[in-house]
Amino acid sequence: MGRLLRFGLLIAGMAAGAACGGDGGTGPANVNLTGSWSATMSPIRGHGLDCTISALEVQLVHSETDLSGSYTVQDIVCNGQHSGPGGGSVVSGTAIGGQLHFHLDDESFDLHGRSTSANLASGTYTIVLTVQGQTYSFTGTWSARRR
Repeated sequence: MGRLLRFGLLIAGMAAGAACGGDGGTGPANVNLTGSWSATMSPIRGHGLDCTISALEVQLVHSETDLSGSYTVQDIVCNGQHSGPGGGSVVSGTAIGGQLHFHLDDESFDLHGRSTSANLASGTYTIVLTVQGQTYSFTGTWSARRR
């Protein structure tokens, strides 16, 4: 795989698909988001899954309207099973007028949001997972604070 962690494959060993969601509102237009961020994500729950992500750290690189970077997690726990530490890449990201859109590892974990200040951002995520042969869409929220 070339990466320590791919959310879609790690979460209970399932394959992930792509999905996109929207986000309304505006944020600061000219804030550079480059730097270290501590993030939280709401649990992924439903259809027999109960997954939590702990100690998500994101290193962002913001150049003009492009967002890229890397992330690490301390642990992902799904239905009582621990994955341990891992990491990956922030890809296909944009930041325009405070609106954020990016993916973790590839386009299979989609995040939308906005920066509400130079040090805070929040939004929603969507991931489509196959659980025991059935495909389900999971949504939740995320928030991040500059470290």
